[in-house]
Amino acid sequence: MRRVFQETLKKDLDTFLLAEQLRYPEAEVLTIDLHCHDRHSDVPDELTGRILGVPETWLPGERLLEELQRNGCNTFTVTNHNNARSCYELQDKGHDILTAAEFSCMVPDYEIGIHVLAYGFTPEQEARLNKLRKNIYFFQEYTRRENIPTIWATSSTIIR
Repeated sequence: MRRVFQETLKKDLDTFLLAEQLRYPEAEVLTIDLHCHDRHSDVPDELTGRILGVPETWLPGERLLEELQRNGCNTFTVTNHNNARSCYELQDKGHDILTAAEFSCMVPDYEIGIHVLAYGFTPEQEARLNKLRKNIYFFQEYTRRENIPTIWATSSTIIR
């Protein structure tokens, strides 16, 4: 039964993808990895990373862009923890980068942390987002008011 479901699901997905490829010519499609880190994700939120003092990656921003391009991306962003330093640095070097970050936010009712990806903000908005991330409700209200797209990336335990 499980095998039949998986085969049906795969067939439906393949049919959908083929229809979308016909609908949107490849030359007009943007491909982007909306959640990737480089060396500026250097302050981990997870307990193990904090204990070991290990960043998520040591990869420099320009090397990350090369890897993304090699893997089919033609549009770029970097979503480091609580900062867009890499986006600004790459923009200063002439790269066309969507400003983004993965903010570690707290849900005060439950005292748990979640990661929220945010895109297209200014340095001033980034500073405000970092102040508001201690309360997900204030954070999300601000992003809605400022038209900053967000994605709740994961649920995890974050050390304050």
